[in-house]
Amino acid sequence: MIRDDKNIRHISKISPLVLVSLLLFGCERSSFEQSGEQKSTISNNLTLDKIRSSQTIVIGYRDMQPPFSYMPKSGNQPIGYSIDIANHIVNGIKKATNNPNLNVVYKPLKASERISAVQTGEVNFECSTTTNTVARQQKVAFSIGFFVVTPRFLAHKNTHFQDYKDLKNQTIAVIENSSSESSLQNYITVNQLAVKTLRVASSKQLEDALNTGKAQLIFSDDVLLASNRLNLKNQQDWQIVGEPKSYEIYACTLPKNDANFKRIVDNSLLDLYSTGGIYQLYDKWFKNPMPKLDVNLNYTLSLENAELFAKPHDASSPDSVTQATQDISKAFNMGNH
Repeated sequence: MIRDDKNIRHISKISPLVLVSLLLFGCERSSFEQSGEQKSTISNNLTLDKIRSSQTIVIGYRDMQPPFSYMPKSGNQPIGYSIDIANHIVNGIKKATNNPNLNVVYKPLKASERISAVQTGEVNFECSTTTNTVARQQKVAFSIGFFVVTPRFLAHKNTHFQDYKDLKNQTIAVIENSSSESSLQNYITVNQLAVKTLRVASSKQLEDALNTGKAQLIFSDDVLLASNRLNLKNQQDWQIVGEPKSYEIYACTLPKNDANFKRIVDNSLLDLYSTGGIYQLYDKWFKNPMPKLDVNLNYTLSLENAELFAKPHDASSPDSVTQATQDISKAFNMGNH
């Protein structure tokens, strides 16, 4: 895995032939292909059967998380980067069920509801800003990843806060039940710091905490902090700081032990990657004004994301890509859509 946080490049125009070559040369393999024992656990199409029976695909998402997913003021359907990805998956499901007229329902979920909603079947899958973690893998499955993030801080320039070493006596706002909260609490506990955390339910509440002075810092994924900053008073006075300690990956959350449904979802994503469509989506949501919001995140494509797009996998982090997740294009029959 390349590690060069200072040298960041933007890749928006890649030949499909080049991208396919990258995929076939170094793509990652699904854990379903690890052993004969795991192959025997392939499910009986529960999710697809449920969709066929109800004639409806129910997708969970996080509201007010631009540019990933949000409800525009003048609309009744959510939009965003992960919503576009979910819609691409919908096309794959429609093809698999041979039913182009399936209804599509988007259900807003709180951070604390995402995993349980997939577990209980309240939604068929969830696609927003959910991190693939080892702990969550005990409860749900995950698709190929679609965005790499690293947790960092959003701090006012006047505070001179720069990194973890400056955390003493700070009040930090964090979204409850998020992977960021877990990471922060672990650091605070291990280092026995006198730090107060303000647990909130939404991105909007994070911004309110800073605007009202209830907290001095936000701890969240770097790309979400860039979005939060757009809604702060005197946004130019706020900066994203802190040395990256880990890299995490957003992926769609899927029912556990339904290998056939995961295969359909991952094949849909591989189609998006192999045609270069993922770069078009990146430009649309991260390099241009966001639809209905008219604000531009102007977020440069990182080396970590460029590598994920070129070598897609379903591991929980760039550093956890192993033999178990290699050659995913072969495992999911890439090219046989």
